Amino acid sequence: MLKTIITCYLLLSISFGIAQEKDTSISIINYQKEVIAKLTGKNTISKNRFLRQRASYEERFLSAEYLASELKRSGWSFELQKYRTPQSNYFLDLFFNPNKGINVVGKLLASKPTKKYLILGAHYDSERNSPGAVDNASGVALCLALAKELQQFKHRQYNIIIAFFDQEEDDEVGSNVFVEKIQNENFEVHSVHIFDLIGYDSDNDFALTLQSPAPLLEDVYLRKAKEENISIQIIGGAASDNKPFLEAKYATIHPFEELDDRTPYYHSPQDSYETVNFEFLANTTQYIGNVLSEIIENNE
Repeated sequence: MLKTIITCYLLLSISFGIAQEKDTSISIINYQKEVIAKLTGKNTISKNRFLRQRASYEERFLSAEYLASELKRSGWSFELQKYRTPQSNYFLDLFFNPNKGINVVGKLLASKPTKKYLILGAHYDSERNSPGAVDNASGVALCLALAKELQQFKHRQYNIIIAFFDQEEDDEVGSNVFVEKIQNENFEVHSVHIFDLIGYDSDNDFALTLQSPAPLLEDVYLRKAKEENISIQIIGGAASDNKPFLEAKYATIHPFEELDDRTPYYHSPQDSYETVNFEFLANTTQYIGNVLSEIIENNE
């Protein structure tokens, strides 16, 4: 009789755990669909305004306001880091206006006072004439979903920053401005996690690529991937906003889609809401959340 009761309890616990995980996944998917729909023009981002791209300053300004409001809804403080910088080349300065943009920087304090920061980042601008669903509304949606989860962490060992960078498509202007800021202010940075191209998975295997992971990050990312049966490929180099952080010698990692299964709609009008694999995006979000829990709560 006792054995039967124990067996039933275990079965109920397993079923409850599976149901909870499924409910969490559905909740993440629904939220990320909402975010990407607004950023890609499927739905309005503000009253009577649709975004067909996020390339002009006006479009990026609307996007920045929306991202700031979402961080605020999740209980984060934030600032808008507005900037003007020269073009990357003197001759370009002769023909074009200076770069003008806005980084949206959210902050969540540690459970106990500390000077150390963990930084998550994703660019929110898009290539011209592209809705930018996978590149990079997907990375933005991942970070916004994580903002909700990180708020629930009970033992945050580090202050956490979520930075939404402007003008990645223009040679990482926004992230370069941000790196200059944290260097000038002598931020103590534990690590930097950059998310770009996290929305396409044609074979539904949930595999990921990790670009230029710092050793302290590679270990925990691989360990959690093994636990969750996620295939991982590691490559070098820099392909997004990880570039200025790597050049500044911060411990950095850039997870993105499987190298051999990347979106074929990159920088095109077809990079739309309909091409996003939301199950893959949600699964990756949960995986990253587990990695961050290991780092932030267990002081990895």
